[in-house]
Amino acid sequence: LPHAISNRLAAQGLEEHLPLEMEDRLFKNAPERVSSSFAHRLSFLHTSPAAKAMVSGFIGEGGSFSEISRLTSKELPIFLRLASVAPEHALAAVERFAAGGNLGKLHQFEIEKIAQLVQSIAYDANLFDRCVMTLLALRPLQAKDRNSGEWKLEQLRALFQPYYSGTLATGAQRAPHIKRLLASDDHEELKAGLTLLAEALKVRNFLHTSPLQFGARKRGVGWWPKSIEDHRAWHLLFIGI
Repeated sequence: LPHAISNRLAAQGLEEHLPLEMEDRLFKNAPERVSSSFAHRLSFLHTSPAAKAMVSGFIGEGGSFSEISRLTSKELPIFLRLASVAPEHALAAVERFAAGGNLGKLHQFEIEKIAQLVQSIAYDANLFDRCVMTLLALRPLQAKDRNSGEWKLEQLRALFQPYYSGTLATGAQRAPHIKRLLASDDHEELKAGLTLLAEALKVRNFLHTSPLQFGARKRGVGWWPKSIEDHRAWHLLFIGI
């Protein structure tokens, strides 16, 4: 069936069943293929109140998929798919995970997937500040660059570019994070601040790592200077730091 029809039928079906019943049949006691397929379908239903309520129960605090450090390699992809339906709950789960500072059952390559998720959530200017803090908190769990021995900061670097940032946050919202890092007594935070400042002052060779889709949520390239005045204001802001 076309996505538009299958999504509508799925949303109607959710309203006819209890969340606990669905969780039991399609997650807890279902083959991996079934649970993965159901999570994939749910990821397209962010406009459905029933889907939002169900997913919020799954990944919200206390839910079956709310403690990332306890998720298996089979359960993490389900969490990542469900995140697009309830981004705030997903971000809160990652915040708790990052604060714990423990990989749990996960591997470092899976931390990259979690960081990419946070980067997607950062498209929303209202969640940008929390996403930046979360990405910084995830840093100790991520692998360093094999050649330089430094943190890659790939997702953070993209968020501070003037073009292709993948976030609707303006320069005025991004600049305070760089100022705070540059004023830090922590050497690693200072280096991160310098890296992000360099990204903000770039004029070419921008990263293109921002996803253009998040579940069924469409994503653009983010806020960018659309006029000479915008361009000048952006660079004056970050040069002034």
